Amino acid sequence: MKKSKGFTLIELVIVIAIFAVIAAVSIPQFDILKKKTELNSAVQEFASVVRLAQIKTLSDESTVQYGVYINNSGTHSYTLYQGSSYAGRDQSKDKVYYLPSSVEFYSVDLALSSGQPKSEITFNRVSGTSQESGSVSFWGVSILPSGSEGSEGSEQLSSEEMRTASKTVYISFSGSVGFDPPVVFSDDPRVKDWRHIHVSYSRTIDTANENIVLNFNNGAETETIPIKDNLSGGLFYWKGTVNVAGSDQVITVLTHLLNDPASGTVFSVHRDARYNNTILKVSLSDDAGYFLGYSADGQSITHTSVYASNFERQ
Repeated sequence: MKKSKGFTLIELVIVIAIFAVIAAVSIPQFDILKKKTELNSAVQEFASVVRLAQIKTLSDESTVQYGVYINNSGTHSYTLYQGSSYAGRDQSKDKVYYLPSSVEFYSVDLALSSGQPKSEITFNRVSGTSQESGSVSFWGVSILPSGSEGSEGSEQLSSEEMRTASKTVYISFSGSVGFDPPVVFSDDPRVKDWRHIHVSYSRTIDTANENIVLNFNNGAETETIPIKDNLSGGLFYWKGTVNVAGSDQVITVLTHLLNDPASGTVFSVHRDARYNNTILKVSLSDDAGYFLGYSADGQSITHTSVYASNFERQ
């Protein structure tokens, strides 16, 4: 008869202890991996919703705009809205997204071109550019080392801890949305002229009754453009060709901001030298003078309107 041999109590205790140690090490790591996955998914979804706002703005057949509002207090949510701003949106079209409980906004650094801080990103019709630029950052709060949660403890984190526990989405004025900081190229080598120029205009414009007036060659030809007939999503856009003494003049006039409460209006005028060879003055029908005047070669500009300022070659 052969005697069968089983496990002793000591052997069972040792095996159980080994499994306990493995579980104690692996379960927290699994939880951290799960939280990292939640952080990455939340950031990816946010970036996708921002891009969706841009796509809807460009593809909508009406004149509406879309944007995303960030609520980084309390609910840690964000809203896809329809409108030229969050305050002036159509609330019935709101779609709210909530971050997972393990993820929070810890920094919302968005601003208009004027520098005014914002908590929203709105896209422009026609161009798909953004009215705001900056970044939105997220914490994976359950991933952070003990005692360092929240933005107040961010200075105490190592670079590796920061990389692991946080993610950032970057938005530029050009409309790009991504996870890497936008590359800033030096503009110094580029040859600049006044073919594309931005002009700030400080007076509130009566869009229902005022016109843009193009005056060619000191009155030889004029083009009157009603603002109300060329509005799209709360912004003005017009492109056309005017024949002056047998020569076509191709002009584009649009606004990046129109009657903004903080920054007023920003006009953008395109005058391609290949199709323009005469003096041009651009004004509003307010008898305040012209806010942009071109020489025939387009290399020098003037203005007489007291409301015009900040002439920037693009």
